[in-house]
Amino acid sequence: MDNSGSGTRAASDGDKPAAETPKDDGGVAPAAEPYKIGFSLQTVEVPVFQRMSNGMENACQDHGAAYQCMVSNSDAAKHIANILDLLRK
Repeated sequence: MDNSGSGTRAASDGDKPAAETPKDDGGVAPAAEPYKIGFSLQTVEVPVFQRMSNGMENACQDHGAAYQCMVSNSDAAKHIANILDLLRK
């Protein structure tokens, strides 16, 4: 029986996922596997989409995440297939 009065217990460091486990230097330890970020675009003909994809790719590189961009060239069926493919990865 818990007599602390709070009814909850504090999580120990062993309960945290690897991505959130503090390191001795005060930083955060990297995850066991890199995160995977997927982005599905209808087209790269629109400059803002190109900038979005480039920014996401740069941010992923900065943080050690894998990045994949898939382009459907304005084909709705291909766009859906690309999204489903990204979800399977």
